[in-house]
Amino acid sequence: MFRYYISFSHQSPVNGFGIGAADFTFDGPISSADDVAAIRADLARQGYSNVAILGFSRYTAKPNPQRNSADTRAPRGR
Repeated sequence: MFRYYISFSHQSPVNGFGIGAADFTFDGPISSADDVAAIRADLARQGYSNVAILGFSRYTAKPNPQRNSADTRAPRGR
């Protein structure tokens, strides 16, 4: 499973413009314009109009390393 944070803009009936964000889970990675179009279509079904995807970021499957751990330190000696 691939979980993404999706940010988007849409037309709002209140002031004409809105920005939103949502979590989406997919069986595979987002890899094409067709995948992005499917996200837009899903948001439209939820009631958002004129959706534009601003960006997306995949949540990592493993936790971030702790600061100053061996995985994050810069190599020594140059």
